[in-house]
Amino acid sequence: MAPNSEPQGVPLGNYKESPNAGLDDPLILKVGYPPKRTFKEEVTEFVEQVHPLKKYQKKGRRLSQQDKLKLAAFYVAPWLEWVTSYKLEYLRGDIVGGLTIAVMAVPQDLAYAALAKLPPVNGLYTSVYPPLIYAWFGSSRHIAVGPVAVVSLLVGSLLPKRIDPKAFPTQYLELSFLNTFFVGIIQTALGFLQLGFVIEFLSHSTIVGFMAGAAVTIGMSQLKNWFGYVTFTNKTNIQSVIGSIADHPEQFNWQTFCIGLTFLVLILFFKQVGTRFRPLWWISPLGPLVSVIASILFVYLTRVDKDGVRIVKKVPTGMPPSSVHRLHFGDTSKVFADALICAFIALTEAISIGTTFATKNGYHINGNQEMFAFGLSNLVASITSGYVATGSFSRSSVNNYCGSNTQLTGVIMPAFIILVILCITPSFYYLPQCVLSVIIISALFGLFDYKAAWLIWKTDKLDFCCLLGAFFGVVFKSVEIGILIAVAISVAKLIFQVTRPHTAILGRIPGTTIYRSTVQYPEASAPSGILIWRIDAPIYFANARYLKSQALRLVDNQTADEEEAGLKSNRLQFFVMDLGPVLNVDVSAALILGELHRDLLKRGVRLVLSNPNTSTLYRLDGTGVLDAVGRDWVFVRTHEAVKVCQALVDSNGDTRHAQ
Repeated sequence: MAPNSEPQGVPLGNYKESPNAGLDDPLILKVGYPPKRTFKEEVTEFVEQVHPLKKYQKKGRRLSQQDKLKLAAFYVAPWLEWVTSYKLEYLRGDIVGGLTIAVMAVPQDLAYAALAKLPPVNGLYTSVYPPLIYAWFGSSRHIAVGPVAVVSLLVGSLLPKRIDPKAFPTQYLELSFLNTFFVGIIQTALGFLQLGFVIEFLSHSTIVGFMAGAAVTIGMSQLKNWFGYVTFTNKTNIQSVIGSIADHPEQFNWQTFCIGLTFLVLILFFKQVGTRFRPLWWISPLGPLVSVIASILFVYLTRVDKDGVRIVKKVPTGMPPSSVHRLHFGDTSKVFADALICAFIALTEAISIGTTFATKNGYHINGNQEMFAFGLSNLVASITSGYVATGSFSRSSVNNYCGSNTQLTGVIMPAFIILVILCITPSFYYLPQCVLSVIIISALFGLFDYKAAWLIWKTDKLDFCCLLGAFFGVVFKSVEIGILIAVAISVAKLIFQVTRPHTAILGRIPGTTIYRSTVQYPEASAPSGILIWRIDAPIYFANARYLKSQALRLVDNQTADEEEAGLKSNRLQFFVMDLGPVLNVDVSAALILGELHRDLLKRGVRLVLSNPNTSTLYRLDGTGVLDAVGRDWVFVRTHEAVKVCQALVDSNGDTRHAQ
């Protein structure tokens, strides 16, 4: 037979056993029916997929008991892996990285604690033990752990709704410890139970919009200290902030504003120099530290604090005190929902940062291990007078530029912070609060991801709606409302895509045995009397009815078109369903496919299936649909199904004889 020629009158059931049969062979490959699995076998397969040591198992080789113990130790305590393989040449990069991010961390920690409406020293406490814990249990080599702007905003916007930080500062501080404790519990549980997938409900577009909205909100909230206002709203939405500024113009302090503006320009100048001139990258992280030192000296020499410029005043010295006795679990109901939001946002930000730098440096991070590590870090933070810690993008970027190689940077950085809180914190007495505000503002520009927003707009308008929902929800209402709107839009999009999956009518590309969408390839066509349809999604109870109605509509439309055209021969006789992209079919969907088969028979059309996977065959066989359709009408490939159907159409075969 000549290449690409079509068989005529091929009898049904005439299959060729050889796996080497070509697509042009008139004989058809038999569909393989895998043996049924027991429930125990399915559970065993699932357990093996989530088993933490499975990835270390070499094919065809069992791990010895000693190997299992070693790998289990590495899994529980990843620090053993990098400590046992540490090289002396790594030391320089790790030391430079640890000291550099410590220089950045000191002013940022003071500022972010104020953003969370906590005493500045608690920000420094958060950079002592949590980075140490992460260094021992985390899997990223470059993440710098400590307070960050977005999570500080969450704490500072959620907890004040439970208790007023000004009227009850002690109780507010204790509530923040309890919030941090439950953040740690939630994150640790997610890592321990291998539930890392749950954070994926916050899509990339949601995070981009949320971060941009948070940047606007954080910046607006810092206008209070920058302008020198005393009376200011506790709400975070933009209209409340603008209203506070407009209602009390007499509180504007021009000296405070000028000090803040001067040091904001200085910080941005340092950042610009470090960005434009790569050899001078180390100048960028010095900006906040130089601003802190210079502003302290300026206030001390000029005593402008007597003219209304507010200063930090006394900052306690000494190691972070224990806060175990300050965890009041009777307030659990007040903070658990807030802790849930903080835990998810903190994890999403941290894992995104860790993945970014792991990809750049050619290694992998373990998402579940990251959750476990951050959970332990926050549990320790809650009992050592800290608050919620996560990965900082700006400090992690500097850590990467410094050439850090291992988590030793997370040990060196806290050592420097300890030195600061033991010896230097009294020097912060004259630090202007407006400088802390402009340090926060200067860090916000990195939260606007314009490139990602433009890419989302170009590729998926519905995803861009998620972005806008998160952005406007945060800016005009509140942080939690913004997140809720974005998640609601994301879930609605997911439900729509599940219940209304993409389908396509297929045709054969001339001169090939390839079948593709006739919309994407207009030159593709199907033989007369045959309609080829592909479903590009799993079939579940949620979309099966829709797909059935869609299939019947296509059949009815084509039949109506044929009748309108006056075609009496070669009418539609076969409906070929390509199941290749269908990863799974549940019981409800399988039964509905059986209904489709019966409805098609009433219209004189035979249902033909092609390319089903193992899972689909299990469901169709177990529900009896496979026998109802007929095993002879299930084919390995779409081309083979079309060949048989076309042979019957061309020979004027009556499908009813094969029913």
